[in-house]
Amino acid sequence: TTDSSDKIIAITECINTTLSPSSSVLLIQTNGSSSYYFPQDINTGVTTFTGDTTSGSAVVINVSSTTGLFSGQRITGTGIPANTRILSVDSATQITMTANATATNATVTITKEHMAKILDADFPSGTTGPMVEMDGYIYVADITNGRIYNSDLNSVTAWDADSYISVNAKAGLISGLGRWKNYILAMTNAGIEVFENTGNYTGSPLQRITSAFINFGPLGGSAISYPQFCSYRDYIFFKCVTTQSGTSGIWMMNSGLTPQKISSPVIDRIIIGDNTIGGGVMDCFDFHGKTYLHIGSASATTLSTSFLYCVESQEWTEGAFPF
Repeated sequence: TTDSSDKIIAITECINTTLSPSSSVLLIQTNGSSSYYFPQDINTGVTTFTGDTTSGSAVVINVSSTTGLFSGQRITGTGIPANTRILSVDSATQITMTANATATNATVTITKEHMAKILDADFPSGTTGPMVEMDGYIYVADITNGRIYNSDLNSVTAWDADSYISVNAKAGLISGLGRWKNYILAMTNAGIEVFENTGNYTGSPLQRITSAFINFGPLGGSAISYPQFCSYRDYIFFKCVTTQSGTSGIWMMNSGLTPQKISSPVIDRIIIGDNTIGGGVMDCFDFHGKTYLHIGSASATTLSTSFLYCVESQEWTEGAFPF
């Protein structure tokens, strides 16, 4: 469902009744130049539909049903070039493709993929880490230019080249974004910058809260396979390796924008000192009424040692977890 060069590195659930194309969307970030979305009603309808194509035209008419069709879905069928996607859903009976048909056919059977790619040319190509949603905007970090880009209001698919704010309080590599309550946090290996929505009419709606800057942050850079932080409910966890005294370890931010260290010296030596685990995946989940942080190996194929931290009991557990 993704381009062959892409590897999924982050999935964000976005629930907002004002967003188009859907009120509940999975935002999927990859290590390539592409990002994807999976709206709740993308599986509505059937996998195939029919339509009339005209050689040399990207328009498909007399579509049997556009229910469950979205911009960015890959489609295949007779007379449709390889790697063609839906550019737009024009009406209840018409779509436009990203490529012209190579044949004229009536009621040709067209097969769709159940995932959609963000096609807007203004979507930043150097994106990293998870996307986050707040106040009807989707935000994504651009590691190439050190910026936070935002979508158009109430849209997943529409972006503008000038809709961004720079992350430059301190020189560092941005590794992604997190949301904590009504704040957007830019996670860099030099520190964590905090932004709030001030309703700007041009550019980004965000403005930096200078006084809230945190002078250390998670591992970052192109050498890191996975984001070294995770945002879950009103928690943000991050993994820090730095020469600054006392800041290496696993941290949790859950109140007052003040990080709290949750790892012990033993955990620091095991997780931070092991490059395989230290650069591995971080994710969170609920189980039997409790919230857990999971830290796994950087290897996607090896079942190796992982660690769980229970927020409620403040205890660490070591074991082999197939996550």
